[in-house]
Amino acid sequence: MKVLILGGGASGLMAALSAAQDERNTVTVLERQSRVGRKLLATGNGRCNLTNLDLSPVHYHGQDAGFARAALSRFDGTATLDFFHALGLLTTAEPSGRVYPLSDQSNSVVDVLRFAAAQAGVQLVCGFDAQSVKKKARGYQVTGADGSAYFGDKLIIACGCAGKALGGTMSGYELLSQLGHSRTALHPSLTQIRTDPAPIRGLKGVRADCRIRLRADGRTLLEDAGEVQFTETGVSGPAAFTLSRAAGRAAARFFAGVSRAAGAGAFAGTARSVSGAGGRGAAFRYAPSAPRQDALPCLRPRRAAACVRFRRAAGSAGICYQIFFSSRHGRFRLRERTGDGGRRPDGRIPRRHA
Repeated sequence: MKVLILGGGASGLMAALSAAQDERNTVTVLERQSRVGRKLLATGNGRCNLTNLDLSPVHYHGQDAGFARAALSRFDGTATLDFFHALGLLTTAEPSGRVYPLSDQSNSVVDVLRFAAAQAGVQLVCGFDAQSVKKKARGYQVTGADGSAYFGDKLIIACGCAGKALGGTMSGYELLSQLGHSRTALHPSLTQIRTDPAPIRGLKGVRADCRIRLRADGRTLLEDAGEVQFTETGVSGPAAFTLSRAAGRAAARFFAGVSRAAGAGAFAGTARSVSGAGGRGAAFRYAPSAPRQDALPCLRPRRAAACVRFRRAAGSAGICYQIFFSSRHGRFRLRERTGDGGRRPDGRIPRRHA
């Protein structure tokens, strides 16, 4: 049987190795980029978090939280470790339960998967940009941008749209739609949170154990503790990834009532290092992209996001901030006010919004 797999990432390579266990199968992996596993190299901040010792369905979220239950019951954390150990990969586990390759380098994981695929007789075809998928009488035909075509009795589509900077596209969804499949609404998840860069500019490149909290309208939506990496544009790392899904969904809900055309959200929260009591809070906002200029008339000037606010951590004299849209500047801006509605510490009375 001929098995075609679109996508040479983690799922595509695992699918290829599983299919190749049947010696009657001829397995071909079609990858758009110049090499397989490119995005895998960036996971875990370049370390590649393989699995977790506390792997359980309760840690999976989504519209159907039980979606992962069947897969985890058949291939749990122990089976994952046994699989990679059989390929010759040595691993190590952190106190948090996260498992990494002993080398602390994600290319070790990519190499063992690539070598195992070659040993199993899997054909890896890189540089193939799939444009169309057609169901034939006895299988599937995949046609590339250069006009070349591959045929298979079975087809596995394992394309990923995450990591645009690393080559991720929406092609997987587009190809699946050609076969009549649909998808649910997409929201940012497992990604860094873009912030106001001013308060954290001096922390660029710093990694620290932090407690990070996402707040809206005076209540905490979600919080987590763990490693946070401060970047040029915001916060990243496992703890920030945990909050990113909630931030994305909350921002989408809020701005859906403001303007469909804007296509961007702003959200806010605080991050404070747990190593120092009373440390300074790092203010941040969630903003996937800037509003398009043609969408500006749809927004109510200066009142569009007045109810979204965040408060600095302990020791900030009760100052909180509001995010609002300025028609004059054509972008979202911050304006501060004191928690009791009075003057700021510098004596000036902040401007207020309804």
